[in-house]
Amino acid sequence: MNDSSGATDRLDHMLDSHGSDFSRWPDQTAAAAARRAALSDHGFRQKLNQARRVDAALDGVAQRLDLRLAESGAEMRLRDRLLAQVTAQSEERRFFSPVLLSRFAAAMLVACGLGVAASRISPLPASLDPQRDELALGFVDLPLDENSAI
Repeated sequence: MNDSSGATDRLDHMLDSHGSDFSRWPDQTAAAAARRAALSDHGFRQKLNQARRVDAALDGVAQRLDLRLAESGAEMRLRDRLLAQVTAQSEERRFFSPVLLSRFAAAMLVACGLGVAASRISPLPASLDPQRDELALGFVDLPLDENSAI
């Protein structure tokens, strides 16, 4: 096997694998060699023309399938079913979501911190310290006289 035969075999393989559009070939060096071979090698040019016919036939089939798919509405039905399933799953998971649980934990931490801070402000229970009743109850006893209305 000589170098010319090996190069031709490689170009034939690339043509079979990637089609007749050289811009789609991953190896642009091989694509440039294929362009040169198409100009100089009659056998490769025939293979290139056959590959172009196959590409055109496949493009036609793909267009007809896309049209039939769009007309049938199968894509929309599939999309709607998937969205319904995702929505249902997200509703189920929302209660136990990490964000919700972390927010709950943060709220509990703040509540504990506020409780500790309140105990530092008022170390005695309100029942034992009458001066701190207004702190615990949230209002101050106002003296009532006969003329004041409640």
